[in-house]
Amino acid sequence: MTPLRIVLVDDHEMVVAGLKAMLAPFRGRVRVVGEAIGAEHAMPVVAGLAPDIVLCDVRMQGASGLDLCRALRERDPERKVVLLSVYDDEQYLFQALRAGASGYLLKKISGEELVRQLELAHSGVTVIDAALAGRAIDTAARLQSDEFWPGAVTASRTGRARCWR
Repeated sequence: MTPLRIVLVDDHEMVVAGLKAMLAPFRGRVRVVGEAIGAEHAMPVVAGLAPDIVLCDVRMQGASGLDLCRALRERDPERKVVLLSVYDDEQYLFQALRAGASGYLLKKISGEELVRQLELAHSGVTVIDAALAGRAIDTAARLQSDEFWPGAVTASRTGRARCWR
């Protein structure tokens, strides 16, 4: 099987170098074919290389990974973008999914697990950090029952304030 072709996007050169080093032992499964330091430099790199997956930080100086994901998906609806973040936050996850991301993973992930998740994303599976996915499902269930974000105070139908933690 041909290795997945990956483009890395982060606003910190050190993070890109770290990801390349982390993925290097898995060259038979993934190959970093390009990189961009910052979202504003990513479009021409992705257009020129046509990678299988763009692995991108969520928050960067200037344009965000969410903005980049939207732009890449508008240009090519089949483009796979997996967002990588330190933010273990359901709101970022929901924004990522609305932007068309193929996944939302946390930077604490191991190299082996990252490669496995990238392979799943390439096959069409939406990949999400397991603990974050569990919390997001709980939050979505509360939203369905007219509750709101944890900690939010809202007026109930009876006029009394409610608070969830």
